[in-house]
Amino acid sequence: MDAQQVLKTMRHYQERLNQIPRGQERFNEVAEAYNQFMFAHLPERDFNFIMSHLDHNITNPEAAALVAASYNKEDISEVISLDPEVKLALKFRIARNQKHLTQAEVARRSGSFTQGQVAKAEAVKTSLSIPQWDTLFKAIGSASTLALGI
Repeated sequence: MDAQQVLKTMRHYQERLNQIPRGQERFNEVAEAYNQFMFAHLPERDFNFIMSHLDHNITNPEAAALVAASYNKEDISEVISLDPEVKLALKFRIARNQKHLTQAEVARRSGSFTQGQVAKAEAVKTSLSIPQWDTLFKAIGSASTLALGI
């Protein structure tokens, strides 16, 4: 699926939603189908994280590019221009989740972070040095990700 196909589907849902009064059962059904389409492969949490770290409102083409990349199992952190620390945090959280590790497990494996510090790093609530990011990526067994992550 490419971004143009996703954009076309998004516009189709948006047009349908604009034709149905809010509060009607049909509106809720279409809205639910739209959300299922958007977030079938793209975790809503990752989408919201990206949106919260943009310096502008996300555009439909940007959202479509994220959805398409996710459908195609591509790296969503590379789709939209993000601050390097935001990109690293997103790459880290995605890799941690793919390995089915909790923040507490990563903290224990790292030997130098607490669960709270891992959470703050993932949320970009603290600034980490390259060696600190390296420690976290090594704790999840993805050290090579860091070399290309910036």
